[in-house]
Amino acid sequence: MIAAIVDFARNLYGASGGAVPGPAWTAAFATLLWMSAYEDGLQAGQHVANHGGDAELAEEAFKRAFAERLGWSDAQLEEFWNDPSHNFGPDGARRFDDSYDAWEWMMRNR
Repeated sequence: MIAAIVDFARNLYGASGGAVPGPAWTAAFATLLWMSAYEDGLQAGQHVANHGGDAELAEEAFKRAFAERLGWSDAQLEEFWNDPSHNFGPDGARRFDDSYDAWEWMMRNR
């Protein structure tokens, strides 16, 4: 994971000619951390499912691995998971994609 972060940072810095704004670095590292946590969660859930666990046990394994990678407590995980504004279904993702432009936001808030 560290090698991926270093490569990503070098490519981002090189592509920008050294003028990457702070929010872009923060967003890049947060995204890499999030993706790493998501992959850990998927692997944990798959492991449980492969060993005969039902969907509920696989989901619990996903949540635990995800939270551990992010350094979240059980309370933080439950707060995040139960927040209705965190709709990660396909419909929510499409609405988000249609209405949000990260580059435009970054340029307006730089």
